[in-house]
Amino acid sequence: MSIMKNTFGTMPDGREVYSYILKNKLGTSAQIITYGGTLNSLYMPDRDGVFKDVILGFDDLRGHIERSDYQGMLVGRYANRIANGRFRIGDKDYDVTINEKGITSLHGGGEMSHDLWDAEIISDNTLRLHFFSPDGSKGFPDNLRVTADYTLREDNAL
Repeated sequence: MSIMKNTFGTMPDGREVYSYILKNKLGTSAQIITYGGTLNSLYMPDRDGVFKDVILGFDDLRGHIERSDYQGMLVGRYANRIANGRFRIGDKDYDVTINEKGITSLHGGGEMSHDLWDAEIISDNTLRLHFFSPDGSKGFPDNLRVTADYTLREDNAL
């Protein structure tokens, strides 16, 4: 088992995006990029033992920024749509970012999926990602801390 870190690209604001490739002894590999906490590729053997990428991803950061429909990305604070970008908790209404067709908030306004996650190698087969969303970000209430672990096992389970 091993994890390799590489530069995947640079955000428009100059921040570096990193790629982490988890690989097991059987040759299976998973590439996770810090942009959106995205599972960008997953090479698995087919019935003949030939390795192929079994998910949709992009070869470069530009593809994710310009053409992604959330392929492999971690989304939130809400997955799916919030009609008119408005919801109520108790007696308080919240207006959140409208980012789909001018009428809905899709996948939490794109905050987690279109920003950088911090990455930490936990072991030779586990990558941990962290994201912090402060109170009021995209209109959502309260601070939110998210942790996501990607573990590639020797039996090819991810």
